[in-house]
Amino acid sequence: MMNHVVQCLAHRFAACKVRSSGAPGSSAGIRAYTVSMGLQQTTSRRPWVAPVASLVLVGIGVFLIKVCVFDVLAAAQRHETISLSLKGVLLAPPVLVLGLIALVTSFSKNTGTAWSRRFSNPETKRLNAFGWGIVFALLAVGGGVYLWLTSQLTALGYEV
Repeated sequence: MMNHVVQCLAHRFAACKVRSSGAPGSSAGIRAYTVSMGLQQTTSRRPWVAPVASLVLVGIGVFLIKVCVFDVLAAAQRHETISLSLKGVLLAPPVLVLGLIALVTSFSKNTGTAWSRRFSNPETKRLNAFGWGIVFALLAVGGGVYLWLTSQLTALGYEV
């Protein structure tokens, strides 16, 4: 009876591997079982997770650019009181670019792993020199946007 329940659950939740030790049909039921679920099984069961997470990242980047750059610039042109967020302006371009890259790579399993191997060491899961170069380049783009925004605000008569 108990083996039948476990087999039904294992069939229902395909990502779970159930191994029972005990004689089939024994009254003792299952003495031990092991449930193992790996990341590969989770992503294969829910292939929509990576594209949705990438779209959320793109949405956060677009929102940060709108609030921290365009809304500040529009308020300055209307000669209203403004508040400039250094963190928002620095992080908005990298978040948007990384979200777009993640969105493109989320549609192909091989592309995602190939990209990650170029930027990090698979054994230590740490960025290599090329990965850190990309991080600093994206932050430099954010810094350039910040400098451009401060120059525009200065030209409109604001002290930044």
